[in-house]
Amino acid sequence: MQAYGVHGSLLSLIADFLDEQSQRVKLLGGASTWKPVLSGVPQRSVLDPLLFMLYNNDVSDLFEDNVSIKLLADDIKIYMEIENNSQTVIFQTVILMQSYWANKWQLTLSYDANDIA
Repeated sequence: MQAYGVHGSLLSLIADFLDEQSQRVKLLGGASTWKPVLSGVPQRSVLDPLLFMLYNNDVSDLFEDNVSIKLLADDIKIYMEIENNSQTVIFQTVILMQSYWANKWQLTLSYDANDIA
């Protein structure tokens, strides 16, 4: 947050909001025990979209000009034009970089097989 110019009491307020979050699952009248949230952004608050955008904003820094990305909420599409075999290696490296980034920020990646051409 500091890298985006958030300092002082606003930074403290947001840090307090994010600190010591917990969650549980409720189903059919029963509920699990409360567990700490170790990463991510809390859901169902007015700050969610902004916090998530700041949380994953650096993902675009991973890619060079020949790689295109589209970000929408918690979805990312990564693509590039591949004209030869050496470019498949470049794209595989891009996918690995994305995977390392997600692991660093404790995010789980999934893919939609329908989007794979």
